[in-house]
Amino acid sequence: MRQLLTETALLFFVGAAAGLAVAFAVVRLLLRFFSTGPQPIQLSFHFDGPLLVFVLALPLLATLVFGAAPILHMLRTDPHSAMKEGSRMSESAPRMSLGRALIVLQVALSLILLVGASLFLRTLRNLHSIDPGFSAGQVALMQINLLESGYPESPARLAAWDRILSVVRVTPGVQSAALSAATPFDTSGRHAGFIVPGYRRTSDADSLINLDHVSEDYFKTLNTPLLRGRDLSSSDVDSAPHVALLNQAAARHYFPGRDPIGVEVHINDAAYRIAGVVQDIHQSDLREPATPFISLPVRQPYDRNFRLTLLVRTTLPPTALTATLTRRIHTVAPDSLVKEPITLSEQIDESIVNERLISTLVGIFGLLALVLSAVGLYGLIAYTVARRTPEFAVRLAVGALPQQVIGSVLLGTLQLLGIGLFIGVPSSILLARAVRSLIYGVTPTDLSAQLIASTMLSTVSLIACVLPAIRISKIDPASALRTE
Repeated sequence: MRQLLTETALLFFVGAAAGLAVAFAVVRLLLRFFSTGPQPIQLSFHFDGPLLVFVLALPLLATLVFGAAPILHMLRTDPHSAMKEGSRMSESAPRMSLGRALIVLQVALSLILLVGASLFLRTLRNLHSIDPGFSAGQVALMQINLLESGYPESPARLAAWDRILSVVRVTPGVQSAALSAATPFDTSGRHAGFIVPGYRRTSDADSLINLDHVSEDYFKTLNTPLLRGRDLSSSDVDSAPHVALLNQAAARHYFPGRDPIGVEVHINDAAYRIAGVVQDIHQSDLREPATPFISLPVRQPYDRNFRLTLLVRTTLPPTALTATLTRRIHTVAPDSLVKEPITLSEQIDESIVNERLISTLVGIFGLLALVLSAVGLYGLIAYTVARRTPEFAVRLAVGALPQQVIGSVLLGTLQLLGIGLFIGVPSSILLARAVRSLIYGVTPTDLSAQLIASTMLSTVSLIACVLPAIRISKIDPASALRTE
């Protein structure tokens, strides 16, 4: 008993030390991985006292629980019977059942994680494949704040915005440029009261509409087509008739069966005439269909317009022009602050940062579980083969073929694998249903995810078990029996 306790304690200390070292290295790699790339994710992680106690207590508990099994088995074993059986004593059924049960559990958990990784990775791919209604490539976003001390009146601010657009548009490498109060996926959506003559509201939500203030060339910069009517222009100033653009969702919802062009609507009691209809744009969520949206000219100010975002479509990498553009903006608008530029693609990626984080972590855990399952199966099969060496030696001595011995070992592996998959498949479906809101474009019962995960797990597990099977098939029966 003392020897078993010593071995258990040694396993705990060595395993805990190795685990802490690996965990520390992996955490640093993950933090570095997430902090780089097209859309960095800043995570904070520190090893502290409570965490250290937890990571030491958990493996200690597991070691004591599973280390107690051989001790209890030894206490129940008759020493005289054990000495009579000698090395030919086969492994007891309870102990082998526990080992097999743990392997089955590992296989089931590995399958669940691999299926989850497949679902989340495909969700990420599906979200990236959605057409948001605009072309995000080569578009830089620069949020500009005009200081009230330098531009206290609205005419001065509008003149400053005109100067900014003029100097940016003549910059080499700039294809088009525009201003807007909000941009897709910037989480700064606004809404206002909306009245359409002749439209009968079906809910209170119909009295509000999402809106944005944009300059001319805004939809040109986004590569969003104008479907009907005309686009906004620089002549749409405050003294001119107030006009607005609807998206397709607003045109369908408020003007079913009729043309909205030329119709006068009221936005917070101010009259605007619909000048055109543009293609739908996803403004905040790729998963949801576009909602009714109206765009007003930035030169017909709805508010004080101290802060707008400059959108610049470039023929060069956007980051190569931002420094030049910032200098030019400060030249014509010295009393302004320019926020750190980002690209529109990065802003979209930021909206699905949770999906990226979850898919990466679940994928890593799935691969780790796959490795652990393979190692566990290899250890169990190798141990079982070693215990059954006399049996296999006798079978080979009486004429059994090596292929039959290998098949016998692999059959035991397939049995464990089959039970694990039988448990893991329905469990993965139940858990996928629990996180249904986090996946997109796939179903919890997705057959391809199950097939991919099961194939990966089966292939790796069988490869891990082939080695001990081949090794036992090459033994010399006479030498093995003589050892016994």
